[in-house]
Amino acid sequence: MNGEILDAGDPRWDEALSGLRHDFYHTAAYHAFESANGEGSAHAFVASANGKRFVWPYLLKEAAVPGVAQVTGVYEVRSAYGYPGPVCSENCDARFLSRAFEDVIEAWRSQRVVNAFGRLHPVLETHRALLELRAAGALERYVPPASGALVYQGKTVSIDLRQEAQTRMAGYSATLRQGVRRNRRAGLVTTEDSEFRYLKDFHDFYVAAMTRNKASSYYYFPLDYFDRLVRHSPGIVHLFVTKSGGAPACAALISEYRRQLQSLFIMGNPDFAAVAPARTLIDDVCEWGRDRGALDFHLGGGRGGAADSLFAFKAGFSKVHRDFYTCRLVVDATEYARLVSLRPSAGPL
Repeated sequence: MNGEILDAGDPRWDEALSGLRHDFYHTAAYHAFESANGEGSAHAFVASANGKRFVWPYLLKEAAVPGVAQVTGVYEVRSAYGYPGPVCSENCDARFLSRAFEDVIEAWRSQRVVNAFGRLHPVLETHRALLELRAAGALERYVPPASGALVYQGKTVSIDLRQEAQTRMAGYSATLRQGVRRNRRAGLVTTEDSEFRYLKDFHDFYVAAMTRNKASSYYYFPLDYFDRLVRHSPGIVHLFVTKSGGAPACAALISEYRRQLQSLFIMGNPDFAAVAPARTLIDDVCEWGRDRGALDFHLGGGRGGAADSLFAFKAGFSKVHRDFYTCRLVVDATEYARLVSLRPSAGPL
């Protein structure tokens, strides 16, 4: 088996992804964008043998101990924002996956990695490969204390764009369907802002939502973050604006990649909260995507994977629900235990 670590500037990263089911979250460009945000250096481990291929993109950053301000000298594997995680060719069997997994562990050890975290793509069902590894016993040695190597986080929602508009809307909840029609009569309409003139408005709505939801400081992304996201993903990240009487009532960043739409951020203008313009935007983007040959529009799940009011809103659009998993691994148990011992309070990293 051939296995190696690639950096984001290596064209072999995206070449390794070609022919595999993947999303833009897995690409070198997206990981380079995340790296530029201070999330760590961007890498991908690639293993191949006999026409089988395994790719795990990741970010590498010095391990931090919560509550302790000191340099640790060791590293952790992080997941880029969204749903990256490992992907593999459809012909991969348990034997190949086990060998590839051991190789990625060894590769991480060569980078002085202590622990790893990854979010798995619900639409691509990339958790299935790790379920195979778990069934084969390959994950047992790397399970974190008080956790599992493969953790079920909850459901996400997808809309099947192969359906015609009438059929798709018939699958909406009655309340949602009535709301979409009421907004249509009120003149709400969504357009793509290809020049990103409303990106500042989008950011204003985003900051208002973070403040309203009392989000941690980490999630207060500056306007520059979104501007660079757009520039790093030309033709992939689109800005949509729903207007009411000429005023922006809702704005969203949506990715379009390999016939898959992904809701990145949907933000409403607080002044129009009463009419829930996001339902109009989502319905309009469905038609936009279907016209362009997209097969699926992934809305994501609730906050932190919870079955909360956000999930309930999204579930009103579709009964197609996906399983969302995360992966947590301890690569160096001795060093992991040392770092845990440095914490002011007990508990895993």
